[in-house]
Amino acid sequence: MTDEVGVALPNAVDVHVASEDGLPIVSNATAVVVTVNIGAITVKVNVDRDRPAFVEGAHYSVGGQLNGKGEFSLPKAVFQGYGFGPEDHVATFLGQVVVPR
Repeated sequence: MTDEVGVALPNAVDVHVASEDGLPIVSNATAVVVTVNIGAITVKVNVDRDRPAFVEGAHYSVGGQLNGKGEFSLPKAVFQGYGFGPEDHVATFLGQVVVPR
């Protein structure tokens, strides 16, 4: 038996992240979108290895296309931080669910 850490496969494409003022920071990315509890979701966005300088606790607009399920939008997602190890280029955001457009 091996103790391997698995990395979740993306379930969202054409993901974008923008500042609260609408300045694009990330575009055309992939992400893993996970429901954490009623009314909130976590979005783990795959970014370039040079990692954008997101500020922990700051609000960002995050959105994209869920595979086969329409668009999603989190207009006030909070940046939680970057992952470690194989996920060191994954930016994690937590936000309120907005009904797909």
